[in-house]
Amino acid sequence: MKPDFFGQYLVDRGIVTPEELQKAIQLQRSFNLSVGEYAMKQGLLQLTDVNRILTYQKSSGKRFGELAVDLGLLTESQVEELLEHQRREHLFIGQALVSIDVLSKESLENELEQFTAGKRLEERQRQQLPADLPNRTIWMALFDLVERYVIRVTRIYTRKERWVLGPQEDLLELGACISFTGALSFVLRLGTTRTFALNAARNFLEDPALSETNPLVQDNLAELTNVLCGALATRMSAMGLETEMSVPSFGLHFPPVQGAAIRLHLHFSTPYGRLSLTVLS
Repeated sequence: MKPDFFGQYLVDRGIVTPEELQKAIQLQRSFNLSVGEYAMKQGLLQLTDVNRILTYQKSSGKRFGELAVDLGLLTESQVEELLEHQRREHLFIGQALVSIDVLSKESLENELEQFTAGKRLEERQRQQLPADLPNRTIWMALFDLVERYVIRVTRIYTRKERWVLGPQEDLLELGACISFTGALSFVLRLGTTRTFALNAARNFLEDPALSETNPLVQDNLAELTNVLCGALATRMSAMGLETEMSVPSFGLHFPPVQGAAIRLHLHFSTPYGRLSLTVLS
């Protein structure tokens, strides 16, 4: 199996040395600031505010930005601006290697192309899951796949968080259901807030005046969901799991699954709003 980390891939190929990679990682860490650090840099928070939020975060499981809003230290718009600034300023490991003159821009492009092609080939190869693999272990693997496909299909950079929840009935304005049949049975529910759905559709259709009742918006969202779920279903088939996929119409709410042993929730913060993914088994 090829490494998921591009930097390790370069080391394995002998393109860079472990020492050069470590130097690039140190540059990356010094450059990529947290939301709290960006807030302090812009004078929105003091160090005492950041420490207070981090203390609450240890016991709440909430995101830094959510807690800052809950505590009245930042507004939602300020948090979104900070997240956008963080995404815009993010330094990738390849860029860091170019910055320290280990790679040229041309060689970086060539290596990235080979790395991506290798990952695509690997994903197409069928993988058989062990029959005794614990449910929770499977879910951890599926979460990583879901995040990759959300990024690939929507072209939206995502920030992932993972925690255990009770039943969820809200924030499911647009949905898609994929059930995995066989020895193990899973239900995957994809939903968005109405704000995300509308803003994303406006962006893709390049018309800020569109309303949420416009048929073009609903058709566009349905198509986006079809593409995303189709990519996920293809990947699950490659893992040896048979899939059934259904995409409900816009506005459908999913009832909570009764007796579910595991409930895990992914929350993606994007430039257009919030994308929520609830997975239950």
